[in-house]
Amino acid sequence: MKIGIDLGGTHIGAGLVNDKGDIIMRETVATSTDHEYTVVLDQIKTLIQKIQVQARNQYTITQVGIGIPGILTRDNTLILECPNLGWKKVALKKDLETLITLPVYMGNDASVAGIAENVYGSTKGYHNAVFMTIGTGVGGSIIINDQIITGVHGVASELGHMIITENYYDCNCGKNGCLETFSSATAIIKLAQQRISEGAKSTILKRASSQLKAINAKHVLDAAIEDQDPVGLECLESLATHLGIAIANLNDILDPEIFSIGGGVSQAGEKLLDVITQAVALRLTYPDIAVPKIVLAKLGNDAGIIGAAYLDQYV
Repeated sequence: MKIGIDLGGTHIGAGLVNDKGDIIMRETVATSTDHEYTVVLDQIKTLIQKIQVQARNQYTITQVGIGIPGILTRDNTLILECPNLGWKKVALKKDLETLITLPVYMGNDASVAGIAENVYGSTKGYHNAVFMTIGTGVGGSIIINDQIITGVHGVASELGHMIITENYYDCNCGKNGCLETFSSATAIIKLAQQRISEGAKSTILKRASSQLKAINAKHVLDAAIEDQDPVGLECLESLATHLGIAIANLNDILDPEIFSIGGGVSQAGEKLLDVITQAVALRLTYPDIAVPKIVLAKLGNDAGIIGAAYLDQYV
């Protein structure tokens, strides 16, 4: 049995995962609000110990894996930067191993979700797969020949920061034109708010109780899919089209077998998938040879825990 940890800025989830990918025990705690490293380290240790106590006399736990919302060294032993938690250069692996006396594996959280989908989800059985998670930003993982691609400096697979085209606002990273400024929950909220502030009539505003600042991604997508609202449809089209451009680019560079789309925005379902697929088809360099399969992710929020438990197979 393996323990997977999903470390986030608001919550830390831990689960005992069996060899079928089932989470058979689960513990969750709100992340310490000050994100002090030693406090969060103790929270992680406590979650692990709670699961160990529950599993005692039933299961043998062999290791712990942790998905990190940040950048790690290439060998996945040191966290270089974790913006949501305010950490820089912390040795979580080493520090935790001294506390729990179990091997600890770490990986970027998007890579971890990609691993989960590859072991038990939408890309199972594929040796070359790209996973893209579409939420507040855009994250991703690239698996080539059954190995996660991390790059020389550990910063590969930052798919959300590839430049697509100029945009009307800058990305939080400081650049202009990043994919996640077009194809994320944040992006479609901003676009909807801009159109409505310009005078466009939209059911999105009604869904947000007539509060422009209260608009969220679900309001936008529901208006597009359920109401056929023009502003909602424009936002959905923009998200999917720019994501299609990114996928076509990645297809030319990597030539993977399959792309999987996850994250909160993927709940738009088949409508989103249809528009993405059409956008990709228009931009394939070798449409008679290299046409990737594009699917929706399957594991949802459990991907973080499941993938973390199986990090040892990919790092």
